[in-house]
Amino acid sequence: MTTLSLPLLLGLSLAYLTTLFVVGQAADRNWIPRRISEHPLTWLLSLGLFFGVWGFFGTVGLAYALQGGFLTFFLGVSLAFLALPVLIQPLMRITQNYQLGSLADLMAFRFRSRWAGTLVTLALTLVIMPLFALQIQAVTGSLSLLLGTVHEQRVAIGFIILVLLFTAFVGANQLGQGRRSGSLVMTLATDGLLRLLVFLGLGAFIAWQVFQDPLDMWQWQTSQTARHALLGESLGLTTGLTLVFMFALSPVVLPHLFHLLVREQPGGISRRWLQFGMPVYALLFALPVLPVLWAGLRLGFPSLPEYFALSIGQQLSTPWLSATLFVMVVSAAVTTLLVSTLALASMWINHGLLPYAPPRRESSDIYHWLLWARRGLTMVILLCGLGFYGILQTGHSLTSLGMLSFVSALQLLPGLVGLLYWQRASRTGLMASLATGMGLWLILLGLPLVVEAHRSMSSLPLYFETLASEWFLTTLLTLAANALVFVVFSLWFPPSTEEQAAASACSQNAPMSPSRRALRAHNAREFVAQLAGPLGQVTAEREVEKALKELGYTLAEYRPFALRNLRDRLEINLSGLMGPSVANTLVERYLAIDPTEIEPATEDLYLVENRLEGLHNQLTGMARELDQLRRFHRDTLMRLPIGVFSLAQDGEILLWNQVMAQLTGIPAEQALGARLGLLPAPWRSLLEGFVDDSHQDAALLPMDEGDQRRWLNLHKSSAPQSPGLGEPASMVVLVDDQTQTKMLEEELVHSERLAAIGSLSAGVAHEIGNPITGIDSLAQELRYLSSEPDVQEVADQIRDQAWRVTTIVQSLVSYAHAGLGRRQDEHSPHRLQDVVQDAINLLQLSKGARPVVLLNEVPADIMVPCDPQRLGQVFINLLTNARDASASGDEILVTAEADRHRVQVAVLDHGKGIPPEVRDRILEPFFTTKEVGKGTGLGLSLASNIIEEHYGSLDIESPAFQLEGRGTRVIITLPRFMTEVEATP
Repeated sequence: MTTLSLPLLLGLSLAYLTTLFVVGQAADRNWIPRRISEHPLTWLLSLGLFFGVWGFFGTVGLAYALQGGFLTFFLGVSLAFLALPVLIQPLMRITQNYQLGSLADLMAFRFRSRWAGTLVTLALTLVIMPLFALQIQAVTGSLSLLLGTVHEQRVAIGFIILVLLFTAFVGANQLGQGRRSGSLVMTLATDGLLRLLVFLGLGAFIAWQVFQDPLDMWQWQTSQTARHALLGESLGLTTGLTLVFMFALSPVVLPHLFHLLVREQPGGISRRWLQFGMPVYALLFALPVLPVLWAGLRLGFPSLPEYFALSIGQQLSTPWLSATLFVMVVSAAVTTLLVSTLALASMWINHGLLPYAPPRRESSDIYHWLLWARRGLTMVILLCGLGFYGILQTGHSLTSLGMLSFVSALQLLPGLVGLLYWQRASRTGLMASLATGMGLWLILLGLPLVVEAHRSMSSLPLYFETLASEWFLTTLLTLAANALVFVVFSLWFPPSTEEQAAASACSQNAPMSPSRRALRAHNAREFVAQLAGPLGQVTAEREVEKALKELGYTLAEYRPFALRNLRDRLEINLSGLMGPSVANTLVERYLAIDPTEIEPATEDLYLVENRLEGLHNQLTGMARELDQLRRFHRDTLMRLPIGVFSLAQDGEILLWNQVMAQLTGIPAEQALGARLGLLPAPWRSLLEGFVDDSHQDAALLPMDEGDQRRWLNLHKSSAPQSPGLGEPASMVVLVDDQTQTKMLEEELVHSERLAAIGSLSAGVAHEIGNPITGIDSLAQELRYLSSEPDVQEVADQIRDQAWRVTTIVQSLVSYAHAGLGRRQDEHSPHRLQDVVQDAINLLQLSKGARPVVLLNEVPADIMVPCDPQRLGQVFINLLTNARDASASGDEILVTAEADRHRVQVAVLDHGKGIPPEVRDRILEPFFTTKEVGKGTGLGLSLASNIIEEHYGSLDIESPAFQLEGRGTRVIITLPRFMTEVEATP
């Protein structure tokens, strides 16, 4: 006598579902560590949804009808995942790259048609309806078996209400928003793990309770008739292969499994988890199937074979076993309906509601509208499933209903093959083939099952084996007609340009390559304004900001390439929210191509290269070799020691190598995709002017950057014109910095001028020396001829001025000789005061220079071993720099201090000082802070080299006056020459 009751079973089921809900919420709120909730094993266990009611009931019925043929189900699932790269992995790659959440999204994206998406959604709804009826019938049939007579319609309605409530709490608010639902995955993983353990426990219970041990169980089945023996009748090869193929296709066609595979996959999961994890899961779930069947046959259960698992507890008076299995059946049915309903609801929103009845433009929050639309469609879909169950009136076995879904799923096979592997497949071929296949399925299988269920007068449902002679031929007929229509119509109505681009994106090794075309929007801010109309201001801002963040752009982005990339990213993101058809329509209408632009024939090469980088690990054979060659050529251009950039026909920059980035200070990330006219000054005018000048292919051009002038050597070469297109050719430009070479040339010219001046100065000094000597002699004679004080004073003044002229000419000759570059092999001792004074005398010749006071306070007794001409050149340079930095009337002081071995000379000015940012570079060759034309940047560098030749050092202190923050002190340290007396201790 059973102790089970409806309140008890209902209470246990609600308690279990509540526990699952709490586990999901714990994962969503991170109460469960993320290393557990996001582990690949957790996601893998959630895929156990596939082995729900069908695993408990359908596989046992399949084993009863086809003996060992039940293994085709588990073999098919295992084969689907073992051959992961063939079907599942490419679909996962495409859906992740373009945020596609369903098979209908995939078809609409590949065939660029909202009607294709709508037709696939309708087909998947028909596919899933028998599966819906299977779940409801499993629950009502289980209650009838455990409790006796129950009102099945009321139970079905109550069960649908339970599913609605559970759907409202688990996952409904997140599905379709383009993100993974941790609570849903954790809920399904927990349920999948417990279901597997219960089913394995049931098998162990049978082996030791129904039979004595596993050996006794095996011996019993081998002694039975061929009807119930494992090795009895076997399926034909063709029929078995068809079953395996049909079950292998189901994971990517049935909406609830596709959703778990695509939308709930954790990022970065290893392929091995899927490739080997699911076959192991399938093997474990297959182990108890035959023990359950043999237990029912040995005990002579009066129930249908599908319900043998529940009958074991009844027959052995173990109500706890029946209650546990019933709870597992209810949870499997609820979770299957939950995920299937939510997946279908998203598909109907994207392909049945938004394309034909979009929200009003006045709606400011499209997310709220989508949420309520999803809730409403969820209720409608569940009611449709309830209605389909009512139409059948439990007239068929659970096995028949499951097989009806699996056979109908085969009708999407031609479209899947065309999506992945046939680029000539067209939308017309897809829609014609799908209509043909689903129409034949309805006529030959769907409607006859409904009619047969109504005509049946038996209280027992029709068994699957009654269709065994029909389903196989029907399946092959419908699939053959479907594939034939698909091929014929695709060849008759070839794909459009948009379909070909999408086909390239969906194929294994080919990226999507759109043309480079300008948009009406000129920056990212205009994207928000253009999308605010259809989406609302809040939604438009949120979606544009999200896309900008993903791409690493800012709201001020203006580059044509970046805007095209942003447009593509928005379409992808909107596909995850609203479906690819609506997203494509919105983007084409509101983020349209500039209508004034002539369509180019070239592709966006930068985008192609970016996508090839993403596909690098997937390329094989010749494609991989070509990619390696592309990488070699690209790296060669990027590493050339000369600036290189290339332009498209419309002036868009396609290449910007490393030297070009260093030369201009414009990173490649900012230059690529921009046009020359958008570069910052002064590069914009320089490069545009050279590129637009059709009369010269090479030029040496000056460019002023602030206070500095640079010289650039430019060369350009145009690519061959595309034959028959009449388009301007693209261009490659080389840019070489010739500034240092130009300065060296100017310095060489300057040296040659000094040499010429030196030769001239020697002659001038000789010619001036004779009259000056005569003048000095006459002044001396005048002094001796007259004793008058006035005359003698005049004579002394004449002699002083003559000596001054001699000194100035001598200083000029000395500086000119230094310009000749002559160096003495051995330095001789000279008075440092005289060297400094010669430099001051020479500077005083420049009447146009700033009037300053030059003070020579070097002690007269300091002697240094030196080349006076070259050392004088150092002081001329230092005093010139000090004068240029000083104000009119300032004093420039030259002092010196000496110890026994060293002399320190200081040149001090009160000028503006040296800026801190250039202090470390002041001694570098060609570096100058003076205006263009007033300095070569070689003076201090040469001065430092001359001091090193004299075995000294040169240091600079700036500011010299710390409190005022002004002035510069240049300190020269030189060896001191000591006389014999000084050298003697």
